Amino acid sequence: MRRHGFLAVILAGCVAGCAWLFSHSGPLDASEESPGSFREAFSGKGELPAAVLDPDGVRLNYFDASWEKVLKDVAEKSHLTLVM
Repeated sequence: MRRHGFLAVILAGCVAGCAWLFSHSGPLDASEESPGSFREAFSGKGELPAAVLDPDGVRLNYFDASWEKVLKDVAEKSHLTLVM
């Protein structure tokens, strides 16, 4: 008889814990907005920001490019050897 009481308490605790977890199932994001890409951020707002030219630097502005292409371009522009 004692075992049944103990099992009932454990079952009630599990049910209460599950109910509490399901009641807190909303997103825990810090922002209310859904994430977007650079294109979405500037679409419909007129012009894109002007590019800044830096002769000594490497500009990373790749959309839908493979990592291989990005890394090869960075190595080429900075006069480094890329080992993959």
